[in-house]
Amino acid sequence: RHGNKSLIKFEKIKSRLIQASKDSDIAKVRELLKEIELSSDEGKNQTTIKYARLFRSATIIFALTIVVLAFTLTTDG
Repeated sequence: RHGNKSLIKFEKIKSRLIQASKDSDIAKVRELLKEIELSSDEGKNQTTIKYARLFRSATIIFALTIVVLAFTLTTDG
Protein backbone atom coordinates (compact mmCIF):
# COMPACT_ATOMS: atom_id res chain seq x y z
CA ARG A 1 0.00 0.00 0.00
CA HIS A 2 2.79 2.43 0.84
CA GLY A 3 4.37 1.65 -2.54
CA ASN A 4 1.24 3.02 -4.16
CA LYS A 5 1.60 6.20 -2.11
CA SER A 6 5.17 6.64 -3.37
CA LEU A 7 4.01 6.21 -6.94
CA ILE A 8 1.30 8.86 -6.48
CA LYS A 9 3.89 11.21 -4.94
CA PHE A 10 6.23 10.53 -7.87
CA GLU A 11 3.49 11.33 -10.39
CA LYS A 12 2.87 14.65 -8.64
CA ILE A 13 6.50 15.78 -8.83
CA LYS A 14 7.52 14.09 -12.10
CA SER A 15 7.41 17.28 -14.16
CA ARG A 16 9.51 19.18 -11.58
CA LEU A 17 11.96 16.27 -11.48
CA ILE A 18 12.30 16.22 -15.27
CA GLN A 19 12.79 19.99 -15.37
CA ALA A 20 15.47 19.85 -12.66
CA SER A 21 17.30 17.10 -14.53
CA LYS A 22 17.18 19.10 -17.78
CA ASP A 23 18.62 22.10 -15.91
CA SER A 24 21.35 19.84 -14.45
CA ASP A 25 20.23 20.94 -10.98
CA ILE A 26 21.46 17.94 -9.00
CA ALA A 27 20.57 19.50 -5.64
CA LYS A 28 16.94 19.92 -6.74
CA VAL A 29 16.80 16.35 -8.07
CA ARG A 30 18.11 15.03 -4.73
CA GLU A 31 15.59 17.15 -2.83
CA LEU A 32 12.67 15.84 -4.91
CA LEU A 33 13.81 12.22 -4.58
CA LYS A 34 14.16 12.71 -0.83
CA GLU A 35 10.51 13.85 -0.71
CA ILE A 36 9.43 10.58 -2.32
CA GLU A 37 11.56 8.60 0.12
CA LEU A 38 10.12 10.43 3.13
CA SER A 39 6.54 9.81 2.01
CA SER A 40 7.39 6.12 1.65
CA ASP A 41 8.89 6.05 5.17
CA GLU A 42 5.72 7.60 6.64
CA GLY A 43 3.66 4.68 5.40
CA LYS A 44 6.11 2.19 6.87
CA ASN A 45 6.09 3.98 10.21
CA GLN A 46 2.29 3.84 10.40
CA THR A 47 2.37 0.09 9.77
CA THR A 48 5.06 -0.40 12.41
CA ILE A 49 3.07 1.60 14.96
CA LYS A 50 -0.05 -0.45 14.22
CA TYR A 51 1.77 -3.75 14.76
CA ALA A 52 3.42 -2.46 17.94
CA ARG A 53 0.02 -1.55 19.38
CA LEU A 54 -1.39 -4.92 18.37
CA PHE A 55 1.50 -6.74 20.05
CA ARG A 56 1.19 -4.62 23.19
CA SER A 57 -2.55 -5.31 23.42
CA ALA A 58 -2.10 -9.04 22.86
CA THR A 59 0.56 -9.17 25.58
CA ILE A 60 -1.69 -7.40 28.10
CA ILE A 61 -4.66 -9.66 27.31
CA PHE A 62 -2.47 -12.76 27.61
CA ALA A 63 -1.06 -11.62 30.98
CA LEU A 64 -4.52 -10.83 32.36
CA THR A 65 -5.81 -14.22 31.21
CA ILE A 66 -2.96 -15.99 33.01
CA VAL A 67 -3.66 -14.02 36.20
CA VAL A 68 -7.38 -14.81 36.11
CA LEU A 69 -6.67 -18.49 35.46
CA ALA A 70 -4.17 -18.58 38.32
CA PHE A 71 -6.72 -17.12 40.74
CA THR A 72 -9.59 -19.37 39.66
CA LEU A 73 -7.54 -22.58 39.57
CA THR A 74 -5.76 -22.03 42.90
CA THR A 75 -8.68 -21.00 45.10
CA ASP A 76 -9.29 -23.18 48.13
CA GLY A 77 -12.98 -22.39 47.93
